[in-house]
Amino acid sequence: MKQRDLFEVADEDFDEMFNNQKQQEEQQHRNKLTEALNNIMAKRQERKGNMKPVRELRDVHKKAIDDAMSRLKAVGCAFKIVTPVNSEIIHDPNKVLDKRKHTVNRDDLPYHYGDLKRHYLPYIANVSVGDVVEIPYSDNLPYAAIQSSLSAHLTNTWGRGSYTTTTNKKTKNLEVLRLA
Repeated sequence: MKQRDLFEVADEDFDEMFNNQKQQEEQQHRNKLTEALNNIMAKRQERKGNMKPVRELRDVHKKAIDDAMSRLKAVGCAFKIVTPVNSEIIHDPNKVLDKRKHTVNRDDLPYHYGDLKRHYLPYIANVSVGDVVEIPYSDNLPYAAIQSSLSAHLTNTWGRGSYTTTTNKKTKNLEVLRLA
């Protein structure tokens, strides 16, 4: 045999020996990972057995369920959720619902067309950025109606996100803060 052939044979033997050693190391590594995973799963099962059952849903549970439901509804899924307290929530988008809008008869309202706007316009006439304005409400002009009308008006005049409103029930005022 030539010297070159000897080197090629030695090189092939070395490659085979190196690959076998590498495969053995990989197999040992896989065995360690499998053992670690089995230990983790056993600990989880042990903890699961020690968990106390949920007796009532907390607000954070309800929020998580509501978030999941809104996402599922958005993509048109039918679903059934069984909560940890064994109550069921079922949604079927194919179910026929009464889609008629609820209409309000203006004659039944305690205020007339334009009353809301006439009420809050003097309070917001000269408001600059950073100012807080208090707009009073009463039984004849409820805060929800004023806030709705005011929000529509402010969005159109000042722009979206340029104000914030809140209701102060102690003083019976609707507070408006101009942001921009």
